[in-house]
Amino acid sequence: YQVFNFQYRLTEGCAYDSIIAQVKVFRPSSAGLDGTVNVCRNEPYDLLSGISGNFDAGGTWYNPSNQIVPNSLTTASNIPGQFNFVYITGNGICPDDTANVLVVVDPTCNHLNVEDVFFGAMNMIPNPTTGKVYISNQGSTEVFNYTVTDMEGRIIATQSAAINGSETTEIDLTGKVTGMYLIRVHNTSAEKVFRVILQ
Repeated sequence: YQVFNFQYRLTEGCAYDSIIAQVKVFRPSSAGLDGTVNVCRNEPYDLLSGISGNFDAGGTWYNPSNQIVPNSLTTASNIPGQFNFVYITGNGICPDDTANVLVVVDPTCNHLNVEDVFFGAMNMIPNPTTGKVYISNQGSTEVFNYTVTDMEGRIIATQSAAINGSETTEIDLTGKVTGMYLIRVHNTSAEKVFRVILQ
């Protein structure tokens, strides 16, 4: 994005008059790169996790029936299969750009069962945060790893065997760029993704 100033000047003898005109140049709209999200039946997920590269926020999501999805946070259906979601964004000047996210719903797992068994007592606070978040899974005997990524898929932090039922785990995002981050809590049996807003 740039602004160029042009001056038009009319001169007659020693006198002149001028006027300034501005030309604003916008970068092309970007919806990011197409991607795929693999989920279990009934699993909550974020459509943005299926987009890679740079993308403009504030666009519109459309489901396979071409209906507007209120936001990127949605839940997989109980019906397995492949479902195509479309993200369209524009800056009002350049042509809109489109990205496709293919959501693959696995018939062999049901998130409702996994959620109850492994994550029934897990919570994360505060959200939004100004730096630190805390995850606890009180009463669980499971041990989980965590991986923090930004919305472009870059790994910000990772730690093995960090979350268990007897301790509260601190994840420090202090000094990171404000925005949204994904915290993936996982072990060999299950995984859950938290979305956290860093202010």
